[in-house]
Amino acid sequence: MAMDGKFDIGTPVVFAPDNPAKHPRFIGKDAVVVDYSGDRHGDLDVFIAVDGRIVLLVKEADLKPAARTRSYGPESWARRTQ
Repeated sequence: MAMDGKFDIGTPVVFAPDNPAKHPRFIGKDAVVVDYSGDRHGDLDVFIAVDGRIVLLVKEADLKPAARTRSYGPESWARRTQ
C-alpha cells in the first residue's frame, strides 16, 4: 500500500533523528513502518515498530532506509523458531 510519504507500510528503516535527545536508546536500531498518523505542517508522523514489539511515533524525516532488507513473512519466522 503506497502512502504519501517516502516509506510504505512494512518498509524496513533505521531510526536516525537529527536530535539525539529523541528516544536515545532506539537510535540506530532497525525498525519497520507500521502506520502513518498524519501530516503536521508538511512533516508526516510515522508509527514504527522497534525490536518487533515497541511502537514509537516519530517524524518521517528521522528515518533512513535500512541497509539490508528483512523478511517478516512466515518463512523467516519458521526458520528462527527451529
